Amino acid sequence: MTCPHPGPSPSDPAHAPAQVLRFGHRRGFAGPLARLVGLVCIAIPMLVAGCATQDDVVSSGRARFSAFPEPLYAAFRAACEGPAQNYRRPEPGFAECRELLPPDTTAAVILSYDGTLDDLPELVISFTTSEPLDGVGFVVQNDIFLNVPRRGAQELQVRLPDERLDRTINALYRKAGGTPE
Repeated sequence: MTCPHPGPSPSDPAHAPAQVLRFGHRRGFAGPLARLVGLVCIAIPMLVAGCATQDDVVSSGRARFSAFPEPLYAAFRAACEGPAQNYRRPEPGFAECRELLPPDTTAAVILSYDGTLDDLPELVISFTTSEPLDGVGFVVQNDIFLNVPRRGAQELQVRLPDERLDRTINALYRKAGGTPE
């Protein structure tokens, strides 16, 4: 789930072996999770360039599953194993992946949102599972945002509104056996 860094094109033979090693071993729907992160990483520079804010933007999707979606969590963990990533799952119904951004994107985010070099911004993707009030199955909700620590101020969570991201999340939920809501 590593953000693509500037450099050679993925079609460049010098770059291809690393990409094959990074994504070639995934099975099931861990690959779509990696594509999801790629979409988010593409949206970040556009977000920063447009000086987007956190005003009432919700970047989350939701789906219903007939059984607890453990395969979704397993694929999420497999997709969050890079050196610039931190996966945590403090309880069975919550998992989060935090990822450092490429240097140029990090610099742009720090400058745009009065960030700090002491604590770098991260892309945060999380999944939360709960039992719905109607008692039918399980509901999984995700959240995607940039966490920007700031100098002398509270951390800022910048959400990324993107229809392609919503479609990718819904496709991921369907592939994992859920029904998007």
